[in-house]
Amino acid sequence: MSETVLEGHPHPGTPPGQDVYDQLAVVLRDERVSAAARLALIVRACAEEDLCEQDLLDEDPAPDAALGRDGAERWVQVGADGTPRVAEFVVLNLQALVGCSVQAMRARMADALNLRHRHPCLWEAVQDLTVEAWQAMVVVTECLRAGLGGQEAMQVDEWLAEGIALLGWARARRLLKGLIVRVDPALAAERAAKRREQRGVWSSSIEDGCVTVEARLDGVDGLALEAQVARIARHLAADARAEGGEPDPLPHRRARALAMLATPHLAAAYLEDHEGTGERSAPRIDPDKLRPQVKLYLHLHADDVRLPEGGSGVVRLEKHDPVTVASLRDLLRGSVVRVHPVVDLNRPPVTDAYEVPDRLREHVVFRNPYDLMPWSGTGSRECDLDHTEEYDFDDWEGREQTSAENLGPLGRTGHRGKTHAGFDWEQLKPGVFWYTTEAGFQYLVTPNGTMPMGRHPDARRTPSQPAPATRPVTEMREGPAMPPPPPPHLEGVGEDPPF
Repeated sequence: MSETVLEGHPHPGTPPGQDVYDQLAVVLRDERVSAAARLALIVRACAEEDLCEQDLLDEDPAPDAALGRDGAERWVQVGADGTPRVAEFVVLNLQALVGCSVQAMRARMADALNLRHRHPCLWEAVQDLTVEAWQAMVVVTECLRAGLGGQEAMQVDEWLAEGIALLGWARARRLLKGLIVRVDPALAAERAAKRREQRGVWSSSIEDGCVTVEARLDGVDGLALEAQVARIARHLAADARAEGGEPDPLPHRRARALAMLATPHLAAAYLEDHEGTGERSAPRIDPDKLRPQVKLYLHLHADDVRLPEGGSGVVRLEKHDPVTVASLRDLLRGSVVRVHPVVDLNRPPVTDAYEVPDRLREHVVFRNPYDLMPWSGTGSRECDLDHTEEYDFDDWEGREQTSAENLGPLGRTGHRGKTHAGFDWEQLKPGVFWYTTEAGFQYLVTPNGTMPMGRHPDARRTPSQPAPATRPVTEMREGPAMPPPPPPHLEGVGEDPPF
């Protein structure tokens, strides 16, 4: 069997003596250069067609026949609002060269023109290689899908350009959704109203013994249903363990929970058995005890609360899309709202113990809302809180080792890499970290994003040099089998990181 195409053939742009990481960095840069150049050349082709403007007819259904020039070339609007018209037959030159259909090439031309003229800051970022072309095209598509005009798209572009390269893609997309709401709250309200008109429940016929159920509900109703299904599923797991068995897979338990809700009195009795006081003679079920508990984290500016009807403020909901301040009333309809005190980041709690108390965890989570891996979009609530400097269990006095200045959120893989494999985080000041990979790449990771800081020169090694023995090597063992993917309507349930 042949080796890879790179075997014995290092990338031509890589200087001699560079290792595999340097070669990969060059390849990744070349990919960005190629994608940016393709977009730039398509835009140039649209602008430099060798025709005089007076030779082209206007995009009107009548002029061809009126001038006796049936089928003559015309100016056409390929892109969206805010883009220039182009000569109609440019697409014929490009589609043959690219090797796609006329319709597909026209769509590519529209993408390039929309990016260039509706998102000029993002266009410059793509040409400067700080943002990947495919990411820019997602921004273009989201703004078009939201119905934004040219001016609104340019405003979103200006707001987004300040942080897209630093935030990482997952965080940038969440920011984008909020900016789209902020730039035109009235249009956002129209989209929400249209979505509400699409509410409904749909079920299939019996197929292989099962029925597929899909639904679109009001936000608060959907959250309540999700919380109730998750609640019953937990009890089903506990029942199985109490009987000495293994619980069914989570998707199966969720399906059983939803089926139980089809008979409300039986579901209520089940919850009373598991969460009630045990007084079975009670004449009625207390509905407050059966109300599902939904915990939402809302982020909004204090000034937006003071504006009449919430003004044009945006509320960001962890794990959910943003909404306008004015729409909070609908979202929280029928809910019992409990407001918790604001976490004061200027007064961090400390403890001598190794375990992190809840108040300290909340402080670190609000200070660093995301995993400390570069450009991560995983919310810190899903992470471990790692001691930046290893906790000294032999220090009986404690020395307040568990403090905000010595804690940071790390996902399980990153945490293990730090503990066992030489990946290192140094907390320069509270919330600001200098991260160094085992291969020597360095990054400045802050709550506002990530900045690459280059590679330590001593970290490079040529292919002939063996990897340094920086950690003990253990025999690899086969990991657990990957679980089957969830149904499409359950993808991401309980796994989406906060925004």
